[in-house]
Amino acid sequence: MVLLKIFTALLFTFSSAYYVWQLQLNGYFWKRSIKKLVFCPAFLLSVILSAVQTAVLIFAPDCAVWVGVACSLSLSPFVFSGKKTPIVLTKRVGRWLVVNFVVFSALTLTLAECVLVLVVLPVTFVADMLLKPVNAAINVRYLKNARKKLKSFNCITIVVTGSYGKTSVKNILNTFLATKYDSVCSPSSFNTPLGLARFINEIEKPPQAVVLEAGAKKRGDIAEICRWFRPDHAVICGVAPQHLDTFGSLDNVIAAKGEVLDFLTEKSFCVINADDVNSRRYAGKFNKLSVGIKGEDFSIKNLSITPDGTRFVVEDKKGKKYEIFTPLLGSINALNISMAFALAASLDCDPCALVEAAGKLSYVPHRLELIKKDGWYILDDGYNANSKGVEGFLEVLSCFNGNKCVVAQGIVEMGKEGRQVNYSFGKKLAKTADFCAVLGENSDALKDGLSDGGMPSDKIFICTSLTDAVNKISGYVGDGGVIAFQNDLPDNMTKRRKK
Repeated sequence: MVLLKIFTALLFTFSSAYYVWQLQLNGYFWKRSIKKLVFCPAFLLSVILSAVQTAVLIFAPDCAVWVGVACSLSLSPFVFSGKKTPIVLTKRVGRWLVVNFVVFSALTLTLAECVLVLVVLPVTFVADMLLKPVNAAINVRYLKNARKKLKSFNCITIVVTGSYGKTSVKNILNTFLATKYDSVCSPSSFNTPLGLARFINEIEKPPQAVVLEAGAKKRGDIAEICRWFRPDHAVICGVAPQHLDTFGSLDNVIAAKGEVLDFLTEKSFCVINADDVNSRRYAGKFNKLSVGIKGEDFSIKNLSITPDGTRFVVEDKKGKKYEIFTPLLGSINALNISMAFALAASLDCDPCALVEAAGKLSYVPHRLELIKKDGWYILDDGYNANSKGVEGFLEVLSCFNGNKCVVAQGIVEMGKEGRQVNYSFGKKLAKTADFCAVLGENSDALKDGLSDGGMPSDKIFICTSLTDAVNKISGYVGDGGVIAFQNDLPDNMTKRRKK
C-alpha cells in the first residue's frame, strides 16, 4: 500500500507539470498567472474529482487509494495541452518537480486522498517558494559566467528593444552585420537576462558582434539586462501600449524602454524610430540615428507594398539614396530594415552589400510570414500582440486582391484598456477583411467592433478554438484569397512550409 501511495505521489507530480508549464509561459510570475491557473479546466476538474473522492472515502474507503490513482491520471492529459509552446524541461523545472514529488509523497502518507487533488496547485506554489533562494543563487552565478564570457569576446554588443519589431530588427541587423563582421544574435525570442545568459554561455567561437534582444514586463527589466550585458550601441524600435497589466501605464513603458540609454556613451550609436511620437522623447549623450519616413538621418521614401514584397528607398542625410527590394511585407518591415541599415552602415558595413542582403531576407516566423499555397495564401502574423503590429497587419492584408479571411484573437495583456483597444481593432478590421472569425477572451469586443464597423453579421464567426475558426472560415478563401491569422496559428499549419 505504501508503494501505491508513492506511485500516486509520482502521478500527482506529473500532473503538477501543467501548472509549472503555465507559469513558465508567463515568465514564472504568479501574479500574472493566477487567473489562468485557478480559472482553468485543470483546476475546475480537480474540484470535481475531490468531491468524487470524498464520496468514495465515505461509502467505499477500501477503494480510496485506487480512486486517487485514477484521479491523478485524469489530470495528467493537461500536461500535454500546450502543443504550440510545450513545457521546456530546464534544470529549474527539474528541481521544481523533484520538490513537488517530495511534498506529495509526504502528503499521500498523511492526508486523505480526496484532499490531494485540491492541493496540486498549492503544492506547486510552496515548492516554488522553497526553491527561490536556491534558484536565485544559481541564476546569479549563471549570469556572472555569461557576463565574463561576453567581456572576453571584446566584441561589439548591441541591444535591441522596443514594444514591437525587436525580433525582426535583431535578425535583420545580424544579417546586415554579417556582411562585414562575424556576427551572432540571440535566438527566437530570448530576451530575458537568463535567456540571454543561456545564449551567451553556449557561444563556442568568439564573435566580432553580438546582437541581443531585450524585453520587459515592468520598469527596471531593460536596466537589469544592460547591467549584466552592457551595450556599445542600441536600437529602440518604437514604443506602444503593451503589457499594461504589468507596466500600469504607457509612461512606464516609455521609461522602461529608454533605460538602455543610461548605459550608452558619447561614442555609442542609438537608432530611434522617428515615426513614433513616443520615441521622440528620448535624448542623451549618444549619437542618435533618426530613422523613418520622418527620419532626419535616414528617411524612407517611395514605399510600395505587394504580396510579392516591399520596395522603398532609404536616403541618408547626405542625400545618398539606396533602392531596396525585400520579400518581407509591409511598411513596418521597411522601417525594420531601415533601422538595421542605419546602424550597420554607421558601423562601416558597405551600404551596397546591405541592399543586396535585404533582397535575400527570410520571413521571421509568425511575423507577417506569407505562406504561398496553390492559388491562395496564408498570412501568419501569429506573434502580433500590440497595436502597432495590428496596423502593419491591416496594411499588408489590404494588398491582397481575393477574399480576405481573418482569424483574430485581438491584443492581449492590455489591462483595463483591453476592451476599448480590441473594439477599435475590430472596427478597423471591418474596413479591410471580408470575413472574420474571432475567438478568445477578446471575442466580444472584436465582434462588437466588427459589427459597428459595418461587417454583416453573417460574415462574423464566434469560435471556440482555432480549429473551429479554420473550419468555419476556410471555405470562403477562394482563388487569390488569403486566410490571415492575427495573434496565433493552428499547430497543423505551422508544419506547412512555403512553396
